[in-house]
Amino acid sequence: MFFKKIFLTIILLLIASLLPLFQVNKAFAQPLEKNQGKRDLGIEATGQSQDLTIEGDYWALIIGINEYANLPVDKQLQAARPDANAIADVLNKKYGFAKERMVELYDKQATRSEIIKRLRILAKTLGNKDNLMIYYAGHGEYDKETQLGGWIPSDAVLDDPSTFIGNEEVRSYLKAIKARHIYTIADSCFSES
Repeated sequence: MFFKKIFLTIILLLIASLLPLFQVNKAFAQPLEKNQGKRDLGIEATGQSQDLTIEGDYWALIIGINEYANLPVDKQLQAARPDANAIADVLNKKYGFAKERMVELYDKQATRSEIIKRLRILAKTLGNKDNLMIYYAGHGEYDKETQLGGWIPSDAVLDDPSTFIGNEEVRSYLKAIKARHIYTIADSCFSES
């Protein structure tokens, strides 16, 4: 439990430190109650501009899988879904990500077809001024023979790599998404432990 809390704290600190890459600067990164969720934010002059307008929307795809339909009980996870819930909560409450632009897939919802469908929808929906954060928590797989790795969705069969979502497949979808910034965190291990 202690290590889980430390790990989650590290992930949240990492997110907080990298959100500036999303153009989430001081004006937007304030708690929601300070800026009331408004997109046009006035800031004090810093010698560059009197006002700062943040363009585009902030989107999130959050995936957390504890329960796997085709895995034995000893391969089920305990921390993936709570960690994903915590990330979604921080993005919404602290950084102002709107719930309607947060896609959350947990356990049975996070099938291969549903994850792919949501990545395709994001590719069709996001514009070049939008920003996307993807968080995946669940099992991962790495095949030493092919040197290919990937995410294991909730409906995957462990000895059938065609039921996984390969890293190359994820990269292909990310390339198709026209967002200004895409930040991806994959909280999975390849050791099957």
